[in-house]
Amino acid sequence: MSKDKIVDLLRKLQSLADVTRNNSVAEAEVAAARMHALMTEHKISMLELDADANEAVIELNIIAGAKRVMTWKSQLCHALCAVHHCQCLVGSAKLLIVGVESDVHAVWYLYRYLVKEINKIASKTSGPAHSSRQRFMNSFRLGCVCVIEERLKAQKNDAFAAMKGSTQAMVCAEDARVNTYLKVTYPFIKTQRRRYTYNSDGHAAGRKAGAGITLHGGPGLKAPAPRLEDK
Repeated sequence: MSKDKIVDLLRKLQSLADVTRNNSVAEAEVAAARMHALMTEHKISMLELDADANEAVIELNIIAGAKRVMTWKSQLCHALCAVHHCQCLVGSAKLLIVGVESDVHAVWYLYRYLVKEINKIASKTSGPAHSSRQRFMNSFRLGCVCVIEERLKAQKNDAFAAMKGSTQAMVCAEDARVNTYLKVTYPFIKTQRRRYTYNSDGHAAGRKAGAGITLHGGPGLKAPAPRLEDK
């Protein structure tokens, strides 16, 4: 199949994957999974699919009702944003994705999928039975995220290297648009690193488990509302 035909197919899948327009959540999730797999296989970026170069920069808060954001979840969001030309802002009861609409939806979909997969693996993992179990399990989840972040960065670097010069320029321009939006909308934003003491055994076990999680996504995510987060 030629690249033009693949791009046409991806645009059709992109339309089906939009949960704000497709009433069938199951169909949207299958389309999103197929779309992500094809893009990874053929090293095609979201920018090559955007027919409208003036696609709006939007914000999406992907959690609601939580008193605080878990460290592993905020790091996962940052990792996904970094490879989809978005920015992640963390605040009190807020995990905000900022980027062009199609990229934001891609981050939100993969975030929900990976949170579900990490929690599923964690639920089957045996840790210490005493009071340090919670730290062990949080460290396990963080270990999963760390190795997923490394894999995503490698994919991004390979994909960028395979792009033509004009497409690389488009990527840089898209990043610049998002950064400009942040400077205008949040001029006083500060970057802070959260200190975290983790359990080394739990972290190592999580890294091992995270290496086996597929990054293509898949069907089976049930909550269609983009402002709700899996437990």
